Amino acid sequence: MFEYIPAIDPRAQRRKRLLIVGSIFAVICAAYLYYEFKNYPEERQLRRFFEALQQQDYQRAYQIWQPSDSYTFKNFLEDWGPDGYQGSVQEFQIADSQAEGSGVNITAIINGKQQAVLWVEKRDKSLSFSPIEPPVSVLSRFFPSLANLWKNRNRRRTVVSLTLTLLLAGYLFYEFRRSAGES
Repeated sequence: MFEYIPAIDPRAQRRKRLLIVGSIFAVICAAYLYYEFKNYPEERQLRRFFEALQQQDYQRAYQIWQPSDSYTFKNFLEDWGPDGYQGSVQEFQIADSQAEGSGVNITAIINGKQQAVLWVEKRDKSLSFSPIEPPVSVLSRFFPSLANLWKNRNRRRTVVSLTLTLLLAGYLFYEFRRSAGES
């Protein structure tokens, strides 16, 4: 009665499981990398702007800003000059970025404490102060420490890479134990 049913090949079954798990792992990694780097061109433009401010090259920073006619160099220096509202930029860190319509809202931490939310237009990479405040997420309302962990890009990358590594190592250990039990 069972002579027409082919025998199960454990090696083929193992390869199939590894292929499925590997594909899922690759899709998760690709989705995370897309999430991390989807706003990279706009973040790079903001990085160039802050680097010009660090070097106190205000003319270059003003050109990178690409201001409208009503925002003169004098206005720019009042905001970003050494005695301006933002003060002299010694160090900066891009904390988060969110695409919103035609631009990207980028949160930067200036001199380790002052937070600035800037807008980078996707079309021409011009900068301005953000017209909209970044939304407060549900995660930050109910779990503020977890939200702070996710907002800090370096911590987020560490947590995600460690989690993915542990998941992959756990699965490979499971497969090793399973194959050792079959032989």
